[in-house]
Amino acid sequence: MSKGKEFSGKRYPGNPHVRHNSWAGASSATSRRETQPYNIGHSQNFLHNKELVASLMAKTNISSNDTIIEIGPGKGIITEELANKCNRLIAVEYDRTLAQRLKDRFAGNSRIQIVEHDFLKYDMPVSGEYKICANIPFNLTADIMKKVLECDNRPDEIYFIMQYEAFLKYAGQPFYADSLRSLLYKPFFLAELLHEFQPTDFHPVPKSRICFVRFHKKIPSDISDEAQYRNFLAYVFSTSGNDFREKTKKIFSHEQQKRLCKQLNINMASRLADITYEGWLYIFNVFLRFVPADKKGLIINAERDLKNSQSKIQKIHRNRNHGCRKFFKRR
Repeated sequence: MSKGKEFSGKRYPGNPHVRHNSWAGASSATSRRETQPYNIGHSQNFLHNKELVASLMAKTNISSNDTIIEIGPGKGIITEELANKCNRLIAVEYDRTLAQRLKDRFAGNSRIQIVEHDFLKYDMPVSGEYKICANIPFNLTADIMKKVLECDNRPDEIYFIMQYEAFLKYAGQPFYADSLRSLLYKPFFLAELLHEFQPTDFHPVPKSRICFVRFHKKIPSDISDEAQYRNFLAYVFSTSGNDFREKTKKIFSHEQQKRLCKQLNINMASRLADITYEGWLYIFNVFLRFVPADKKGLIINAERDLKNSQSKIQKIHRNRNHGCRKFFKRR
């Protein structure tokens, strides 16, 4: 389990002089970047209607007993409404100017703590119940989702204002076809669409569809061995081939493949997208129970290998783009 803070009075692991319940350690990086200007690439589309924000918060399960982490509070329009509903609010703001304005604005409220910090480098709580609410920067959606969905102590609920297209990728069925991304998180969270916005609800006006969504933690989760499940999916999705037969032939016998097809009402030529989430749970259970150890060994480190492969491809694309920019700059 990674180092981090707790909702207790114990000492902060990274600094023996700072207590957890102050959460002051989260802003320790501030001094290291005092001379770094705010990156406008991290900017957000801000809501400007307080009545709309109040109606959004009314759709949540946030109560007076909750501890809330808000990512990128910006000008504080959501922060103010959250403070009226929860017991404790930790608002993590990257921009120094906005963070200082928020500190000044809520200086008299002991239940609100403004932390000037990059959320992607922020230590998530290692124990205790909490929820997350945010109007997230759309260009950081993947990084933020990975952080909150894969941390050791997952939040009880996540409320995000995010792009509709991104929500579909993480939610999968019944909103959209399931993919590797949605299947990785479905055993742990239930996705729900709460509200769709009008473009004019934001400033600046976004060009894409925006929605307010909830990811609710499942207790218990649908699987008991997360590492095996993630490696299993990564192996199947990254294996060469276009259909169920080709994708699974190295881990299942031909007879097992036929039985799985019959049970799931698919055929050997079915695409992976044709298989429901419940179908994947069934396939994974068959894998755990009936596949011999030598074949199970095929999936070891499959997720790590897939991430490394994707990282190399991204690096190649970045280098190509950089080369193109230099070429046209010379011209």
